[in-house]
Formats: sequence, structure tokens, C-alpha cells
Amino acid sequence: MRIELTELSLNEYNRLAGNEMTPEEAARYLTEDITIRTFYELLCGLYKGEGLTERLAEGYHSACPDIPADSVRRRIRNWASGKNLPSGRDDIFLISFILGLNEEQASLLLGSVSDYGIHYRDGKELSLAYCLRTGQSYEKAQKLMQSLPPVPVSDPVSDNYLQNAVRTEVIKNDFSDVYTDEEFMRLYTLHLQDFGAFHLKAYDYFNKYFRLLTLPDHGLNMEEDLLDGRYSIEKISSLYFDMNLPSTRSRKGYTLVQKLIRKYWPNATSLKNIQARREPVTRKLLLLLYVITENVTDEEYDELDEEYLTPKERFEEHWWRLNLIMDDCGMNPLDPRNAFDWLILYAVSSAEDSMSSRMESVMAALF
Repeated sequence: MRIELTELSLNEYNRLAGNEMTPEEAARYLTEDITIRTFYELLCGLYKGEGLTERLAEGYHSACPDIPADSVRRRIRNWASGKNLPSGRDDIFLISFILGLNEEQASLLLGSVSDYGIHYRDGKELSLAYCLRTGQSYEKAQKLMQSLPPVPVSDPVSDNYLQNAVRTEVIKNDFSDVYTDEEFMRLYTLHLQDFGAFHLKAYDYFNKYFRLLTLPDHGLNMEEDLLDGRYSIEKISSLYFDMNLPSTRSRKGYTLVQKLIRKYWPNATSLKNIQARREPVTRKLLLLLYVITENVTDEEYDELDEEYLTPKERFEEHWWRLNLIMDDCGMNPLDPRNAFDWLILYAVSSAEDSMSSRMESVMAALF
């Protein structure tokens, strides 16, 4: 099934898929013309009732009576104005219960403020997803979680854990048709040893892409930069991920778009932590790896190599593949009103240049 390109106007689609927009024009579009989708706008789109702010305020007061009413209303005003976002995933789940959102809507809302939607290998989030699916209250969800047996502590750094752990989609599928507390508790106990906070599928993709970047024949043949026949992480970071970003960490004077694009940009430290499974794989990193490697992970036949494909067909194929990866990892699909996502779409629309060089050109013009 193809992804419908409903979020792109015809002119924007033709400029991207037709490779007509120069990097300077792309940077100017990101600087001057793009309309960033806000959290509150998404919230308004998901909630179909009346009086959104009043509903939120009343719901917070009921669920969290210790929080002063003025503080709650100020928090909601800040969300509406775009001044800040909810402080964490617990807040997003509470909002979802207050507004009566379903499981899929809650996952989309989670993915808009973090890298992942509902994480079904996390016992707590699995419980909340079940309660959303069955229309139960936030209070009932809290009681259910308090009644659950504790999840055994696992070691995500262990290779044995990574090889033997049940993937998230298996647990999600097992629980997808559960609508009674008894059946939920039975399956929860059955999968108790399988829970964990580590996002395994995203790490599978990271490992597949990242190992290519360690090989000298993938990049420049700089023997002095090799460690045991492979590039060091420091070399990989400078060779592939710098992309004309300013070396200074200061964001003083940055526009909103510059801040959004640079936020959580991977560096050598984060790459080391992710490779060692001390940090989760980020959505931004996965999208960058797709661009940097041109999504070439083996030597098998790929229809994208065929010259008969039009730029539009090639662009749509990349769009479909990227969204397939995002869905596989429990992440939100590409959103052309997200500045970084739009930049990725611009990079993969190239019919002539490599994706990474196209992205680097925009980054140079943007910063």
C-alpha cells in the first residue's frame, strides 16, 4: 500500500519529486515558508469535542488535585501558544485519557513529542494502551498497574538479551485483541520475562546501517583513521554526520527551524552510547542513516536502481520505505510540516546527487 501524499501541495510535491528546488531555495523554504505543525494543533485535530482547554483543566484537577488550578491553566496556555510541551510521556497518557482518545491517537500524540509512540514491551505503557482500547478511566488504569506483578530487571547491554528478547510487534499482536482484565492479566504474566525499555527493532535497523559506515570501502579510504580494519566512531561522526553543522554548541541567535533541526543531532558520544545500548536509537538518527547509506544495505537487486523510474516514482518509493521503517519501529510517519522530516524528503528526492550531499548543501545554506 502506498502512502498518500495528502500533506504536500501539488507545487511542493512537483518541486521535490521533480528535483527542481535548489538547496538554497530549500533552505529559504525552511526559513521563511514552512508552517510547523504544533503539538496543540495536533491535539485539536485529534479531539473532536467542544471546550478543549476546559476539558483538560477539569481532567487535570480530577486526576491531580494537588496541582493548583492556576498552574494547570498556565500549563495549558503554554501548550496552546507553543511556549513548551508536556513534560513527559505520563502527561501525554493523562491527556489521552482526559480527552477520550483511542489507543492509536494516543500513540500518535506520544510520537509527536518523543521518538516513539506507545512502547508495547514496557509493562506500564502496555497497561495504559489496554485501558485506552477498552475505554477505561485513568483511575482504573492506575489501579490496574498497581495490581501487576513487578517486571524482572534485565540487562539490555547483554548480547544474550538482545538475541533472545521477544520483539515488540509480537507482544503488540498478542495483546491486540485483549478486552478483559482476566485475559490481560494472563498474557501479562505470560510475557513478564519479555518486557524491557529497550527498543529492539530500532536497534536492529541501527546495527544494519551503522556497520556499513565502519567499513573503509563505504567511505573514503583513509588508512590512518582505521581501527582494526574499521573506522572509529569519532571518524564516522566527523565523516558522515557533521553535514556542515556549526561546531559550536551555542544556539544563540538560532531560528526555530534551526533549533528543531539541530536538536538531538547525533555526535560521537551519542553514537557510542547507542552502539553500547546505553541509549535508545532516536528517530532522527534512523532517518539520517537512511540518507547517509542511500538505504543500500546489501548487493541484492533494487528497483530504485532502474533508470525507467520517474523522479516522482522514485520519490514516492523512498517515502513509502521510510514510513515502513518508522512504523516497524513504533515511530510516527514522516510529516512534511516537521522541519527535519521535510529536509529528509528533500534529500531523498534527488535524482542526480547522493542524498547526503543534497542534505549537506541545504545545511550549508541554512546555517
